[in-house]
Parts: sequence; C-alpha cells; structure tokens
Amino acid sequence: MSGSIPPAPGRIFISYRREEAAYPAGWLFDRLADRYGAGQIFKDVDSIELGEDFVEVITRAVGSCDVLLALIGPQWLTIADEHGQRRLDSADDFVRLEIEAALTRKVLVIPILVDGARMPRPDELPDSLATLVRRHALELSPTRFAFDTSQLLKVLDKTLAGVQIQREPEEEVEREGAGKRSETRTGAPRLELSPSEVDFGRLQVGGPSPQRSVQVRNTGGGSLNARIAEVPAWARAEQAGPNIVLVIDPAVVGSLTGDVVVHSDGGPATIRISAQVDPSPFPAPEPQQAERRLSTAPAGPRPATRVSRRPRRPRQRWWRRRVVWVMLIALTGVAGTTVAIATGGRSARQAQLVNLSPVGDAVRVGDRLRLTAPEINQRGAAWSTEQRKVQQPFTATFQFQITNPDARGGADGLAFVIQNYSRSSLGDNGGGIGYHGIPNSVAVEFDTSRTPQGTPPMTIRGDPSDHHIGVHTGGNGPNSADEELRIGTIHDEANPKDGRPHTARVRYSPGRMDVYLDDLDTPALTVPLNLATTLRLTNGAAWIGLTAATGTRVEQHEVWSLTWQPA
Repeated sequence: MSGSIPPAPGRIFISYRREEAAYPAGWLFDRLADRYGAGQIFKDVDSIELGEDFVEVITRAVGSCDVLLALIGPQWLTIADEHGQRRLDSADDFVRLEIEAALTRKVLVIPILVDGARMPRPDELPDSLATLVRRHALELSPTRFAFDTSQLLKVLDKTLAGVQIQREPEEEVEREGAGKRSETRTGAPRLELSPSEVDFGRLQVGGPSPQRSVQVRNTGGGSLNARIAEVPAWARAEQAGPNIVLVIDPAVVGSLTGDVVVHSDGGPATIRISAQVDPSPFPAPEPQQAERRLSTAPAGPRPATRVSRRPRRPRQRWWRRRVVWVMLIALTGVAGTTVAIATGGRSARQAQLVNLSPVGDAVRVGDRLRLTAPEINQRGAAWSTEQRKVQQPFTATFQFQITNPDARGGADGLAFVIQNYSRSSLGDNGGGIGYHGIPNSVAVEFDTSRTPQGTPPMTIRGDPSDHHIGVHTGGNGPNSADEELRIGTIHDEANPKDGRPHTARVRYSPGRMDVYLDDLDTPALTVPLNLATTLRLTNGAAWIGLTAATGTRVEQHEVWSLTWQPA
C-alpha cells in the first residue's frame, strides 16, 4: 500500500466577523489546514450566486460540517450596520445565521474568544443564540497561540475521529456503489467550476482581502488533471485539494474585473472575479505637538546566522555628542508629518514621524511615550496606527532612554517589532520584553538583563549575556525571546540603560537587516532577513512599533520618537 493515511474526515466551519477577527481566523485556518487539509476547512460562504436563497446556502454549508468554531472578538456583540443597528439583531446577519444553523442541526459549536473578548451573557444575545453561552469556550491569545491551538486540536481530533467511526459503514456502501458505477462509466472528463463567478464585494484600499473558494468538479469520466493557467496581476489563486482558493490585492482604487483560467484534460474553464476597491475613509493622522503619539514580529526554516561586529571606534568628544543630541531633540520636537534626522556625518534626510497607539502598560507622559514604569511585571507596546510597507527597503529610527533601575541593576529592555498579527498585540513580561509570543513577527531587541535558561520564557537556551542586541523571529508562528529563535546577536555593546538618551536605527533591504546603536554610520549587527518570505504580510505591509517589559527587576523605558523612511 502506498500513500499516507488521510486525516479524519469531517469539515470544520470557521464563523467570524472580518472587521475584528480576520487575522486570527486566517492564522487558525492555516493551522487547521496543516492538520486536516485545506479542503476540510470552510472559512467563508463565498458560493452564493445571484438568485440563490442565501439562508438556504448558509444552512447547507454549516450542515455539511461537523464542527463550527465561532470566533468572538471584543466588538462581536456591538458591531453595527450602516444604519447604526446591531448586526446580531438582524435576522439576515451572516454570523447569526451560521451559528443558528449549527445549533439547530446539532453541529458541535466551540466559541473561540480572541483579543481578550469575554463570553456574552444570554440577555445580550437573540433568543435563537441563547444556548451558545452554555458551550465551553477556548481563549485564543497571541501570547499563547501555540498552546491554545494545541488544546483546540485535541478536541477536534477526538470529535472528527468519532465522526469517522460513524461514517465508516456508510462510506463502505458508497465505495461499493462507486466501484460498480465506474465499471459502466464512459466518456471524457468534463471540468466544472462552482461558482463560476466570485465577487469580493467592496474592499478598502491597502486592506486585507478575504479568501474565496471555488470547487473543482469532474462531471465526466476519466482523469481531470485540472491546473491553474492564468491569473490577473492583482489576484492570487492556489489549488487546495478539490478547491481553488482566491485572494486579491486591493492596492488600487477602482473596479477590478478579470478571469482566472483553469485548464484540464476535459477542456478549459474560467472563473470571473471582481471587486470594488474604495479609498481609505481615514486620512493619515497628523501628530500634534501637545499630544505626539510616538511610535515598530513565526514557523519555517530560518536563514543562516551572519553576525557583523563593528570595529571599536575612538570615543567621541563630549561636545560632539552634545551637539548631535541637541540637534536631534530640536528636530524631533517640531510638529508636523516630517522631521529631519541627523545621521552622524551623512546628509540629513526626511522621514515620517510615526503615529503610535499604546497598548498594555504603555502611556503618554508629556512629549514621551513611557512603555513601562519602574514597577514589577510591566509590559507595554505601541503600534503604528497604519500598516507600513515593510516588504520594500526602509529605515526606522527611534530615540529612547532607560532610567530608574532598581538596586539589582534593572531589567528587561525594549524592542523594535514588525508584526502582522494584531494592532493590540502584547507579548510576555520579564525576559519576554513585551514581544515574546506575538505570532508573525520579527523583533530587534535591546536586552538589558540576562535571563538564564529555565527562567520563563527562556525554556530552551536562555539569554547569552547582559546588554546584547538580537534579532528574533518565529516566522508565521509565535515569536520567542529565547535564543532558540534568534537569527543574529551581538554582545558587550554600549550599555543602553546608563540613564542617557540613545538612538537606534534599523535599516532594511530585502535579504539584509542592519541594526545601529548611537553610531549611525556603522551597523552594530547585520543579519540575513527577507521579510516577504519570513512573515505573512498584507500587500507587503505590517504594523511597526515598540515593546518593553519588566519582571521581578525593574527599570523605566521611555521613547521620544519613532520615524519611518521608505527608500
């Protein structure tokens, strides 16, 4: 016997609201598809054609599944339509219809709480959904993504295995009937695509694209051998078992229409795809001088480590350092969308001042962003309010200051992070430096304390030393501050918690990332890195920001500004 043992049969339906849970649903889909196959996972009702009763289509789709995962985010209960009415109160709401169909047809429903959401109360739900609150819920946190999904997989394995046992007699009868039919079947293969037209609806320029699935059928005899032949430049198409998964790139405002051409031994067929891409309703925010939002992240093979240590340079005279800092402080204090950054001998360039939104313990204090106060078990982050194009070359520069260490020397440091998981992402405290556990991220850490092996989260290797710079990524999976996921590090650099202001710079071009500390001419660390292949980006973009943390040892982490300059 050849071939691998197929996964347990049975389909899994993911119900979610795209406004708040598109990214968690996408990561969960990938994890489940790896386990059970993409053809087993149903994420979007995308086959409703003109004239069809969408209630019947949803009921059939949910009824064909064995498990429904209901992703519930912080706004799941309150999201309203264009008239200001709560969507859950509408009998035509897709999410409501999906869960109603599952409850009515006795499909196993597992609520998944994402981004800190709570389970709704019965009086907050329509009567038809009231029994949802009696289902045991699973929390899905970016800081525990691997653990949470492993718990979910255990439940799904058990459920789908039970379905397999129940279906085996029915499948045996079906196989016998199929064998008899194959003996009498004649004629050539015939390709059929369902649906033949897919409308992505209205999307926002630069925003995420939903996935659409088209079923590939052979309505004739023999082998079909279907393959994708042509795809519009603004779309992607991938074969996943008996389906073709479609995604578009809403990078241009306007109406998009095109054909995906599929060839087969039974002849060609086309899928007409379309979308209306609208401009962003929110203009880029203007930072104000009085309230400046200072402003940055996974599995697969990691590139080989390549570390470049900068040569020791003569100490600058005190007056030169002071002049540089006076220039920096003066320039970054100017209100507006751009500031000039002194580059230590290079000509000044223009860079955008990034608008940041604080998360966790991060707060604004005057003209600074305080990521953590000098208190135990703090963790703070601040993310750009708009995603940045990180697939292309860029330079990010930020000024920070670490003060008020405790009697034991203080801990734990801060990090510049690129991530495409959530704008509210927040990792572990202590040695996690606020980024440990964030999926789909790359972190450039400025670690100020050695966390030994065996002290969470350093379960594998531990920190190499005090005062080191490192670059860490877990690819599409959760990141880790443990040295097992480092792709480069350098030790014994200048102490960033000496109480003085410091300037850090991250310069990226595809295939290489350079990290600078104070000396903006010579990189302290160089690592091989391609963000386009390491992370799952949204049209080449991700959020950037800063994170910091304390544990049982404390210090204060403050940032003055973060600037961004595309090449």
